[in-house]
Amino acid sequence: LNSPATMAMLKDTIVYGMLRDPRDVDEITANGSTRTSNPVSSDGRPRTTILLGAFVVVQLVLLAIILMVRAPMDLTITLPNWLLSGHNHEKDCESPSFTSETLKLVGEEVVVKLAGGREFGEDDDPLSKFEASGIEASPDRLDYFVVFDNSYYIGKFHSELSYVHHRGENTTNMILPWPGKAPLEDSGFESISYNHTSGTYLVVQEALTLDHGIYARIFEIRIDPDSDEISVENTCEVDFEFTHDNKGFEGSAIVHHPNGKSYLLGLCEGNYCSGGSKGRHGGHGKMVVFDRVVTETGGCLFKTITTIDIPAEANFEDYSDMTFQDGKALVVSQASAAMWVGEFAYLAVEEGVVAL
Repeated sequence: LNSPATMAMLKDTIVYGMLRDPRDVDEITANGSTRTSNPVSSDGRPRTTILLGAFVVVQLVLLAIILMVRAPMDLTITLPNWLLSGHNHEKDCESPSFTSETLKLVGEEVVVKLAGGREFGEDDDPLSKFEASGIEASPDRLDYFVVFDNSYYIGKFHSELSYVHHRGENTTNMILPWPGKAPLEDSGFESISYNHTSGTYLVVQEALTLDHGIYARIFEIRIDPDSDEISVENTCEVDFEFTHDNKGFEGSAIVHHPNGKSYLLGLCEGNYCSGGSKGRHGGHGKMVVFDRVVTETGGCLFKTITTIDIPAEANFEDYSDMTFQDGKALVVSQASAAMWVGEFAYLAVEEGVVAL
């Protein structure tokens, strides 16, 4: 396309086409020679003017094509890498390591089937829908406690995830009322974690808009193993401020440090612990490490010690939950439908408590 011969041929063809418009009319003159007349167009302009304009447009188009051929466009200049990469977790079914990198479904059950017809009949179920948002196993690992974003009530489901259709046939699966709250009152609960040190569960409200900013709130509760009654022991404030009230803490975990203390880790839903387009910029996930302290008024506050960067390999659009066990750290993403597995180690408190 760029050779001199090709360019000369294109130029001659375009010039000839400009001079010899098919609409031109050949007339026979008195001496027998031909004469080309060029009638005006419908808007009164000479056709040669129109053709000259078309010639300029064609030249510009050709120039653009030549530049594209000589210098291919680099899309990475105009699009962010995380968007082009698809967050680096697309399935590759032809990969030889496919089976070792892909989760296999072991069991599943619909929450409404587990909850319906247990504590309440199917016709008077207090929850019209179940927006399950967090899960934690009981100390004996026989049951799962599930919190809902749209209710203060907590689900208690047998770890086999079994269900029956008639009330009374399974007394394990049930919905536990929260003291002083109506069933359909939105809770904003996003996570529940068990603290073996105190024997309490920490239930995390994602983010609340308060007078001084947007902050999470944490309830310390007990669930009686015999009566399944919920008792709220403390309502604690959190000193970490968010930018958006719908992008707060989405997951939590409690780590028991060799120094004898337990620390709460909060998982930010958005990248950079932010919302909006910045929060969707994958590979910038963060955890916040908290120490529980008693305030001057006798209340409780989860005070920020540090933040932990999740490795960039966890190139997720959002972060929905996490767990720490046997030296392994697991982080999952709802939007990206993927899980990152890594290792963690304990550090001195002044160095950050935990390192991934």
